[in-house]
Parts: sequence; structure tokens; C-alpha cells
Amino acid sequence: MKKTVKVLALCLLVSLTGFTSIGYGQDDSASETVISIEDATICRDIVDRTPIDPGDVFTSDAERLFCFTRVVGAQQDIDILHNWYYNDQQVASVPLTIRSVNYRTYSSKRIQAEWRGEWRVEIVGSDGTLLEKIIFMVQ
Repeated sequence: MKKTVKVLALCLLVSLTGFTSIGYGQDDSASETVISIEDATICRDIVDRTPIDPGDVFTSDAERLFCFTRVVGAQQDIDILHNWYYNDQQVASVPLTIRSVNYRTYSSKRIQAEWRGEWRVEIVGSDGTLLEKIIFMVQ
């Protein structure tokens, strides 16, 4: 009888903790990583993972612009996207993997001289959540 009670108690404990015979992990929905964007900017260059000449207005002679992003809170590798838009048309989508709790990363986009007007980069989480939006102009 004591053995049966112990087995039942163990089964109850297993079902409450998420432990399974397959592994020790929890259900993915229960262990979602919460991340936030600590810093995000558009700039002319990146040196040593630091944005150079950040701004929100750039001249059309800028051949390439960078979107620098610092993400905090990732407890495991997680993916984000940098979606680049020119005049409300998506022109690029760059997947980036966040690999630590405080991670700096960036994407870049070549800018043609005739692409003047409003631009934006939307930083999107792996679940499709909009984490940050940066609006800038090319004149």
C-alpha cells in the first residue's frame, strides 16, 4: 500500500512539474523568453559593435545604413527580424539570432541615391510581436 501511494505521489509530482520521460524540459509555452530592446538606432557605420553617426535624417549619398539593436533578457538563443521598409514597402527582412542575455547585433541595407523619403525598420520577435519601430528619412 505504501509503495502504491508513493508511486501515485510521484506521478502527481511529475505531472505538476512538467517532467516527462522524454526529458527534463518544460512545455515551450511555459518557458517563453521575455526580451526587450534596450537600444535601437539607425547609423552610418558600426565599429566594435558600437553605432557610429546615429541619426534620424540621412543624406542620399549614404550608400549603406545600419540598424543597431541591443537586446536584453534572452535566457536562450532566440531569433528576431529586422524588417526594412521604404515608403511602406518591405525591401528587406534580416533574421538575427540573439545569443546571450545582453546582446548587440545589427543589420544593414544598401541605399540607392534615388531612394529618398521615409524609411523604417521594424524589429520583430520570433512570435511576430513588434518589439521596436525606428522611423528615419533619407533626403
